[in-house]
Amino acid sequence: MDLKEIIEKIEAGDMDGAKNMVEQYSGSINQSDSNGKTYLMTAVELGNTHLINFLIDAGADLDMRDRSGSTALHYAVIGFQLQVVTILLSRGSDENAMNEKGWTPLHLAAGKGKEWKDVVAALLQTNVKVNQRNSFFGSTPLHWACSWGHTDTVRLLLNHKGIDANVLDIDGNTPLHVAVREQCYDVVTLMLSQCCTELNLKKEEWYSGVVVARYLANHGADLYHKNNNNNTPLDLIKDPNLKQRWQTFSPPQCLWCGHEEATTKFHPCGHLITCEECSTTSLKLCLRCLKPITSRGGVGIFLDIKTSELDIIKRDNRNDTIEQSYQMLYKWFTSCDPKKRTAETIKAALEEAQCFNALQCLSLGIK
Repeated sequence: MDLKEIIEKIEAGDMDGAKNMVEQYSGSINQSDSNGKTYLMTAVELGNTHLINFLIDAGADLDMRDRSGSTALHYAVIGFQLQVVTILLSRGSDENAMNEKGWTPLHLAAGKGKEWKDVVAALLQTNVKVNQRNSFFGSTPLHWACSWGHTDTVRLLLNHKGIDANVLDIDGNTPLHVAVREQCYDVVTLMLSQCCTELNLKKEEWYSGVVVARYLANHGADLYHKNNNNNTPLDLIKDPNLKQRWQTFSPPQCLWCGHEEATTKFHPCGHLITCEECSTTSLKLCLRCLKPITSRGGVGIFLDIKTSELDIIKRDNRNDTIEQSYQMLYKWFTSCDPKKRTAETIKAALEEAQCFNALQCLSLGIK
């Protein structure tokens, strides 16, 4: 089949003649050359939509692979052929096809040297596996978008339902690690200007990876995950001033589980050490400063106060743990069963919460 002759007919407006020529070769429509390239792949490279449709109508296999494992859709993405991508997707191309190097069309679209958000948006309208890991590097499309500093693409991916910002690549890196490690360019300026203002960054600092990292963190990325080199994203920020400013905006990590935000404050040092789930862990010394613990916040949970009500108390008195404790005791006293409103109930709760100073006061009061 002579594609050049068919294209000449198309350009001359002889659509019927071109279609008839294609149909004459329907028996060999999926024939490929020595590299495995089919007529459809060649038509995709040429970007001739009429020819592409004629070939598909005549039985061209949309998902046939060349020697590298690429399909016609891979060719369309590589060639920046948005209209062709749309046609192939509408005709049933496999949006999740992986070539021998482990690239899906979305990987290629998200991680191309030149940002191409339009085709990323088109692929995201399908049943694409947005968290698909590359078989060689373990990277997701989000890893690659972060690596190239493609902020519009990062935004599209993060806003997609089902995105996981904490998928690890083969080196244990999250997309957040990659965003901090790689320097990003002026594509971040418009989208992240608010973050830059909050961090008090100078104009020349608006192009740093820390800005993209902040944006990712706000969408659920883990600031404290350690990669295979035992580095967290925070460890990869080389500028000490930027790191310090970043940390002021970043919630402290639970030092027990290492994953959740620390919300329980220990006394008398005042350090936030554990998350709510780990707050029942028995500790005698602060894990940060190693000073003896006399008490810690969170007695309300042991008094069977609803979690939603505890959250309100903590939110309204974020920096005043004494007031938090008072409000928790008041909530318990005014809402619990009068039969359970005893010193023994409070004592048991204080013991579980390890509020040792309060226990001493309670013992004196009982005596």
